[in-house]
Amino acid sequence: MKPEIKTEDIKLVGLQAVVNFSSGDVGVILSGLTQKLFQKINDIPNKSDSKRFFGYWQFVDNNTRVYFAGVEVDSFDGFKWDYEYGLGSWSLGDLAFAVFQRQGLESTAPLYSQI
Repeated sequence: MKPEIKTEDIKLVGLQAVVNFSSGDVGVILSGLTQKLFQKINDIPNKSDSKRFFGYWQFVDNNTRVYFAGVEVDSFDGFKWDYEYGLGSWSLGDLAFAVFQRQGLESTAPLYSQI
């Protein structure tokens, strides 16, 4: 089955962390970041109906990445940056995705892959 190609303006609210891969604590750091996001999830206004969660890596160097974990929102109206908790917003702008329909898996949600 051919994928559907979609372009979407993606807005996210979430948390980020600097992860050093040589430390050996990568799984602990990412798990902690995700748990922290879910503890604050009910306070995030305008969550998208699709309830899509995003994880994004930005390479800093060979051993270091900045990781962002967030939930999609329809708008930033009513969102207040939470400096103490670390909650911030990020507008990715228009991104193109290939959307595949999953078959034979427990989840029937479409699979998005950025192109």
